Amino acid sequence: LSSITVSEQQVAAAGQAVAVAQAEASRTETGISQAQAAIDQAQAQVTSASAQQAKAEAEAKRLSDDRTRYRELYAKREVSQQQYEAAATAAAQAESQVVAAKGQVSAAQAGVESARAALDNARAGRQVALENVGKAQANQGEMQARVGQARSGYEEAQAATLQASVARAAVEGAQAEIQRAEANLK
Repeated sequence: LSSITVSEQQVAAAGQAVAVAQAEASRTETGISQAQAAIDQAQAQVTSASAQQAKAEAEAKRLSDDRTRYRELYAKREVSQQQYEAAATAAAQAESQVVAAKGQVSAAQAGVESARAALDNARAGRQVALENVGKAQANQGEMQARVGQARSGYEEAQAATLQASVARAAVEGAQAEIQRAEANLK
C-alpha cells in the first residue's frame, strides 16, 4: 500500500513536470511570434531606409548636375565663384547623404538578419520544449502504469490473502471433522 502512495506521488510530480514543460512550450510560441514581428519591423526599416537612399541618390544626382552646369557657367564667367562653390558644396553634402543612407540600409538589413537569427533560436527552443513535453508525458504514463501495476499487485495479494483465509477455514473445518470422527470411533 505504501508503494502505491509513493507511486501516486510520482504520478503527481510527473503531472507537474508535464505542466511545466507545456508552459515552456507556450512561452516559446510567444517568442516565435515576437521574433516574427521583429523581422517584419526590421524589413519595414529596410524598405524605409531604401526609400531614403533612393531619395538621397536622386537629390545627389540633381545637385551633381547643378555643380557640372555651374562649373561650365563659371568657366564662361556667367556665374560668380561663390555661386559655383555653393553648388559644389551642396553636391558634396548630397553625396554624403547618399553614403549615410547606404549605411542606414546596411544597418537595417543587419537588423533583419539578427531578427531572423532570433527566430531560428526561438524555433529551436520550441523544438526542445516540445521534446521535453513528450518526455514528461511519457514519464507520467510510466508512473501511471506503475501505479496500476502496484494496485493490481495489491488487489492480487488481497485476493490471495482472502483465498488463504478461506483455505485455512476449510482446513480448520476438516480438522474439526477429523477430531469428531476420531472421537466417534473411540
